[in-house]
Amino acid sequence: TSSVTAAGNSNSFGATTFAGQVNINSGNDLRLYRSDNATYARFNYAGGSVGLDIDDLNGDGINLQQAGVNKLRIETTGNATFAGNVTLSGQTAPQLFLTSNTAGTPNYTLIANASSEFIIGRAGVSNDFTLNSGNATFAGAINSGSITSTGTVSADTYFESTDASLILGTTGAGNIFLRPNGIGSGTGAMGISSSGKISTGGIIDMNSNKITELSPG
Repeated sequence: TSSVTAAGNSNSFGATTFAGQVNINSGNDLRLYRSDNATYARFNYAGGSVGLDIDDLNGDGINLQQAGVNKLRIETTGNATFAGNVTLSGQTAPQLFLTSNTAGTPNYTLIANASSEFIIGRAGVSNDFTLNSGNATFAGAINSGSITSTGTVSADTYFESTDASLILGTTGAGNIFLRPNGIGSGTGAMGISSSGKISTGGIIDMNSNKITELSPG
């Protein structure tokens, strides 16, 4: 059979082979019935904002397969399961939008931009977290329990306690040093030993009463 165009309802009996294309005019469905003929899945091209419409009328879910293996499974709940990676590409800064159906909840985005930054933010509000070459930038406060760092912890000018006390301590008996000439320099350093002894490489000035007999640490 050569090319066929269906303008209305058409029923096929038995296997049919078409040597050309099969056309179904707008407003008509291609229906694939279940083995008991009780229900079917339909394919329709509605155009406009709808486009291609694939509908499982019985709510069994939809599988997209390759060589008999599921590559994409869409459940009736709307949940989708991919058998492999999901790649977003074709843009300078591809974005993945996480949109909640709860009123008042912000829509979050995951962005990979042209500056090699990975960003988590609220769409149209703020970029809350930025990761660049291993460095992390937070737009607000970090609220957490204990934080363990294997390197240097840096801050812009201030370390501030959230209450009326501030404790700077070691894990056991040891020494604490303050180094005003850089972290790698002992010049002008002030130290406190585990016995409570204070040592300094300079002069301690207390209301203009200078104490100079402290050994440098």
